[in-house]
Amino acid sequence: MTSVWRFSIVWLVATLLGGLSVIVAMPALAQEKSMSNIISYTSNKADDRFETELTVRPDGAAVLKIGSNRDRRSGPAGLFRAVVPAHLIAQLSRDTTSPAFLGAPSQVQLVPDETFREIKVIGPENSPLVKLVGEELATPAPFAQAESTIESIILFLLKSPVVAIVMQVSMFPEQVIAGQRTPFDLVLGNVGQKPFFLDAPTQWGEKASQGDLVAVRTDIPLAELSSAHQQFLPLGRSNFEVANPSIIGPRVRLGSGEGIALRFQSDFSWEPGRYKVDIDLVLPLLGDDDKPLMLVGLVSESKPVSVSAK
Repeated sequence: MTSVWRFSIVWLVATLLGGLSVIVAMPALAQEKSMSNIISYTSNKADDRFETELTVRPDGAAVLKIGSNRDRRSGPAGLFRAVVPAHLIAQLSRDTTSPAFLGAPSQVQLVPDETFREIKVIGPENSPLVKLVGEELATPAPFAQAESTIESIILFLLKSPVVAIVMQVSMFPEQVIAGQRTPFDLVLGNVGQKPFFLDAPTQWGEKASQGDLVAVRTDIPLAELSSAHQQFLPLGRSNFEVANPSIIGPRVRLGSGEGIALRFQSDFSWEPGRYKVDIDLVLPLLGDDDKPLMLVGLVSESKPVSVSAK
């Protein structure tokens, strides 16, 4: 295995762990209550296949589940827990109890696969107030204000990953010749506190795990783009080459702070032109007892590639 692969793993995990300032243990509840309701936020605006779910209790204890990192591609997907600072709890309480928020319109229902955001305020007697914004309702200003505070809370919670995974694409070619097999690497890192298992690439497409390379022409005007200008390459047994460290068996175990580099190959047998490439993964994360911890979606930062004729 090359030293470049080892550097990629160490750099990815160290950078993300350092950048997120991971909190290893939840701090004690030292703040006074400033909110009497439980606030729940659910959204699929990042990726309509996965939901972001946030629950904040009156004492500030909060749980965040990020199903997909599509809107923060360099960041993690997974489960996060922490105690929210008092000033954010106070602001959230003001936002969700104001007369403007209480009187704001709410969409009655959703159609299948509709993008939505929902704020639910659950009082002491478990009587919920629901504000739903889908594609048919312009975002009311009071909802946007509360959502802005919720976004600040989400950013805070991202510093406290419990079960979390990140992805980086490395060694991706900027120029290729159509039909010539070219390697590229995916680096997966565990930036959470708990270890987890995931399916080896040889199992992708055969079980719940899926991997796809998706390419779209960038040298064609948007109005003229069609399915002919897109390329889809399933990632799995047929184009997986090797891993560093090596994989033994159908699953990969990643402990806290550990990573793995996965090498794939493609012949890029596409029409010559310029493309934007994304890697899209769907991965079940499993615990030591083989029970599902979470199903996550990972989307890479886009990579440009120019394809030339043979």
